[in-house]
Amino acid sequence: MNKYDSLSDQEKRLKGKMQKLEFADKLSKAQRLKLRIFSGYFLTQVVWLIFRLVLLVGVAYIILYPFITKIAGSFMSAQDFTDVTVKLISKYPTWDQYRVVINENRYFEAFFNTLTLSLLCALIQMTVCAFVGYGFAKFKFKGNNILFLCVVFTMIVPHETLQLAMFMKFRYFDILNILGISSSIAQNAVANEYGIVTSAALGDLPALMQDGFINLLDSYWPLGILSIGGL
Repeated sequence: MNKYDSLSDQEKRLKGKMQKLEFADKLSKAQRLKLRIFSGYFLTQVVWLIFRLVLLVGVAYIILYPFITKIAGSFMSAQDFTDVTVKLISKYPTWDQYRVVINENRYFEAFFNTLTLSLLCALIQMTVCAFVGYGFAKFKFKGNNILFLCVVFTMIVPHETLQLAMFMKFRYFDILNILGISSSIAQNAVANEYGIVTSAALGDLPALMQDGFINLLDSYWPLGILSIGGL
């Protein structure tokens, strides 16, 4: 009968660890390092670490490569674009593209207009949502869950699915001649709202008024009202 048969499993494991430590103490530092490196657990950890590193670097490269090419292209001159040998590094780097964007497109004016509009809409939405959320949490009434489900549903449904329905509903609903969306130009503008937002951000409201889409005393209120209402 073995002297270890009477020991419990925990005592056996502890005894095994003590024997391994006694064996390791008898080895030199080089032998212990060699034993640790060539152990199965260490090799498994190293292989898994290398695999994760290669996978993350590959995914990061695929995601970042379009941004890298766009950033590198922004510093290229006309000669670089016509030179087939130029890939990412420009031979004749220039800042002309940034000068054109900042000066001719009034970049900072559009940036601060967008920042002001976004901050105001965000603050108003946050205030309204805080009161609504407090009301749903504090007061319990009949139909509370149904009404809350409707609120959540309005946030889930994307705006693009409602855009055509909203246009068809409000096209004859002209409040004080604010929204003149009966013209064909305005209908095209509704389908392509990017041009409206860009023009308004740049302060080009007279052009929008000529199109008959926005006519509110040369102001940004139409876009602000839509943003505050979550539209």
